[in-house]
Amino acid sequence: MNKIWILSLFVFIGFKGFSQDFEKLSCETKLVSGGKEATVIIFKNETKQDLMYYWIDFEGKSQFFGKIPAQSQIEQSTFVQQYWLITDLNQNCMGKYGSLKAGKVVIPIEKMKGTSPYLTYNTSAQPSEQLSYS
Repeated sequence: MNKIWILSLFVFIGFKGFSQDFEKLSCETKLVSGGKEATVIIFKNETKQDLMYYWIDFEGKSQFFGKIPAQSQIEQSTFVQQYWLITDLNQNCMGKYGSLKAGKVVIPIEKMKGTSPYLTYNTSAQPSEQLSYS
């Protein structure tokens, strides 16, 4: 009986050690930011192109925050359960991200692999409609 308990504890600790500190969501996922626990996200741009990042506000709208130069990183103060949209300079979605814990969380941004790597947004829309699905 003790061996089973010890094995169960080992498996639980082992799986917990592999947990990720952030979540990546698809571009199509509708999100609204919330949260009260402070955190810092470090967006690490591992691509060879400049990227832009947007905060997804409490109404689900994307608010431009800044650029992340190619092969560099930026730190952004935020809260757990606040979500961020990453795009290329043509506003093609790279993904949506959120921190799962307080403290510092590193989020690597890589070019997505596959036949259709980006979801294109309607860039001819009014600023209030920017980043709406086309």
